[in-house]
Amino acid sequence: MRIEGYIEFLRALFKAIRAGNSFKSSFYRLAKTMLNYEEYPLMYHLSIEALKRYGLVKLLVSELNKFIKDREYAEALAALVVILESNSLRRAINNVLSKYKVPYSANALLEITIKKLDRMDFMNALAYRYSVPLWFVKYMINLLGKEEALSLLKSFLTRDVIWIRVNTLKISVGDVISSFRRVGIRVERDEDFPILLKVSSKYLRRVATLNMVREFKIFIQDKASVAAVYCLDPEPGETVLDMCAAPGLKTSLIAQLMECKGNIVAIDISKKRINAMRNLIKHLCKRDVEVIIADSRRISITKRFDKVLLDAPCTSSGALSIDPSLRVRLEHCKVDKYREVQRDLLFKALQLGDIVTYCVCSVLPDEGERLIDYVLAKGRASLLDPKIPGSRGYRGFTCSPLVRRYFPHLHKTQGFFIAKLKSVNSL
Repeated sequence: MRIEGYIEFLRALFKAIRAGNSFKSSFYRLAKTMLNYEEYPLMYHLSIEALKRYGLVKLLVSELNKFIKDREYAEALAALVVILESNSLRRAINNVLSKYKVPYSANALLEITIKKLDRMDFMNALAYRYSVPLWFVKYMINLLGKEEALSLLKSFLTRDVIWIRVNTLKISVGDVISSFRRVGIRVERDEDFPILLKVSSKYLRRVATLNMVREFKIFIQDKASVAAVYCLDPEPGETVLDMCAAPGLKTSLIAQLMECKGNIVAIDISKKRINAMRNLIKHLCKRDVEVIIADSRRISITKRFDKVLLDAPCTSSGALSIDPSLRVRLEHCKVDKYREVQRDLLFKALQLGDIVTYCVCSVLPDEGERLIDYVLAKGRASLLDPKIPGSRGYRGFTCSPLVRRYFPHLHKTQGFFIAKLKSVNSL
């Protein structure tokens, strides 16, 4: 691909992300029309690295806009400058800069950008260096202190570990470990959850192409996500509701822990995501899972469930290392919007079930501790011991001792909040 092709692809990618789309959905939709298949791996890598450095990209755009008036084009070109992966890429970028009469080389532009960064105050410098919004930096420092907040921000730039969940309905953990070792993949059994294996992220592509994945014998599923289902503790013979279920990884784990003996109702509002879940479920416990397309806040269900899992829509601030587009899309104004949805869903869950596990992929207390304290103050539920490992909630909240948090810098997982509640209707 020529340099102009790189620029046009990144331009289209940033535009799609700003429209609210995730990185993967944006990348693969654009790749189908803008790339040859053999170009996918390189462009995927360049796109992720550009988003990880998006703070530097924003700084550099302000310099390039003095010479290039098309801001979207300047942004895509700036992304390539901050990457500078090879001498050939550097030469191609310099040719484009000359074409637009930019009086600096790519290296010189990068030096100018770094000097701007060095002159900034501490908070702003962190925001640009780690490519996250300033409000987020201030929030996390206030919650965790400077040292730990910095460790968290650094951890969002890397993904050292992937977690492999073994589907013990189809294969034993021991057989999976043996299979991994035969193909040269180093694997470690998790100390907390017996069906989980830890693998270095350098093996991600190899793991994803294994027959065991295609045969639904193993799943790539984050440890914090698995912990939420273990907190729910579904047992054979129970009736369980999964309120925001698609694409179905947690639903499939519920079925696994229930040994396909019981009844599961899985609801999601997205038809596209539901279709993906149906494809997954049909390979597992199809007879035991009823799939419904609906808004869980407004669905009318007469029966009561033993247990309810609510993995609520959220800012996904805990997934910055997984979805780099969040560095562009993470906005403070959306926190209150999500909290209203989470509150309505949680009240509905407490109407429908005796035991409710609430979780979000977020490091913000607004979507975790603050919401749970609100529910407790309303007298709608009591808290139960989640009986899973992890850190306690942020200090200063009533619920903190009896909720769990997972952090990438502490647990090698996504940032996650988990709480287990007992409805007043079942007391």
